[in-house]
Amino acid sequence: MLPSDGGLASHKAHNHAWSAFTITIDGENANQDSRSAMGPSTPATYAVARVNAQLARMWYAQGQESHADVLWSVAVDAWSRAYGTNQAYSASVASPGSAVGGGDYPDGQIGDDLYAAACEMYLTALAIGDSGMQTYKDAMRGSSFFTKIDQWDWATVTGAGTLSLFAVENDLSPEASFMWSFSLSCLSQVNCLTKQFFLRHGTVHSLG
Repeated sequence: MLPSDGGLASHKAHNHAWSAFTITIDGENANQDSRSAMGPSTPATYAVARVNAQLARMWYAQGQESHADVLWSVAVDAWSRAYGTNQAYSASVASPGSAVGGGDYPDGQIGDDLYAAACEMYLTALAIGDSGMQTYKDAMRGSSFFTKIDQWDWATVTGAGTLSLFAVENDLSPEASFMWSFSLSCLSQVNCLTKQFFLRHGTVHSLG
């Protein structure tokens, strides 16, 4: 998932050309020599940290410490590589050449990726007693995305971090200000989605 040269993770990887229908597993495996690793990006590297931190926490909870240790090590490495960088994905950077076998999936915003990764790193570090917990907590709380919920897609991952804070035991839950901010953010996003849906039918309902 992370390059051996210590750099950032590839933003995406896919076939160098679009696969022909009907797609089969055997057919895709036969095309493995034509797959392309796209250019590196900071958001992708934060995603590696975020996902591996969450997986590590789940495996620790199941008593699988040896496997969890590997995942946590990858998460910490990815966080260290990404933090302080500002590399947005560039479609012009690919190996080999300019691959056209996948969607663009642009992601020019990095702050939400940092925040979501910090949430997962903080929660896992807290759960396992890792000494880096405060570093991740400070990065999370210092983010302008803290407790926010908004549009959720490949390029907007704020909600992934905030929902984990709400769902996983942590030392923030007793803070009334956190819960109130989270509730307002959820309500705002629900209202936004509700209005978009009902406007198509000539009716708008507001929740709160």
